[in-house]
Amino acid sequence: MDIYEHELSAYEREIHAIKDESERYARGEVKIDNLTHYGLAMSNRINLMAVGLCSLVEVFMYELAHDEDTKQMVKKLKDSKESGVSKFKNYLSETKRVNFGTLKGWDKFQRIYDLRNSIVHSYSGLVETCQLEKVKKVVKALNIEPSLVGGKRIRLSVEVITEFHAVIKEVVSGLRNYT
Repeated sequence: MDIYEHELSAYEREIHAIKDESERYARGEVKIDNLTHYGLAMSNRINLMAVGLCSLVEVFMYELAHDEDTKQMVKKLKDSKESGVSKFKNYLSETKRVNFGTLKGWDKFQRIYDLRNSIVHSYSGLVETCQLEKVKKVVKALNIEPSLVGGKRIRLSVEVITEFHAVIKEVVSGLRNYT
């Protein structure tokens, strides 16, 4: 098992643990003293999982780019005005290392990554006004509108993070074909 399989498995176990905890609460088996704090804590855990899952793809792409001629890679990536996944995607496409047009799950992953950026660059999921329209478009494209609570806070559900996990697992699997 490589590190990516290990990490994906760890996230999957955590998702199942959260799902089990939520189901026990729904059945009345777990008493929660402050439902607001519990809900926010659960939301923050799930949001951080989305960030971590996206990071797996970003690191995998970095490693694919790093496999290329180091001098060429360093110069091209340094000169790039892009950052993160966009930088690596452009480089790997330009060098014909990865065909993102045929990579299963890639389009959906890019929308998940956009949402990840909003989580990272916001206040624990509280979306900045300047990013609100973009976030609304992303949640609509992902068909997860209920995840934008009060039109301002990103609160991903267990079902949503389960779907994100499946997409990211598919993307990592597809990228693995280029190693």
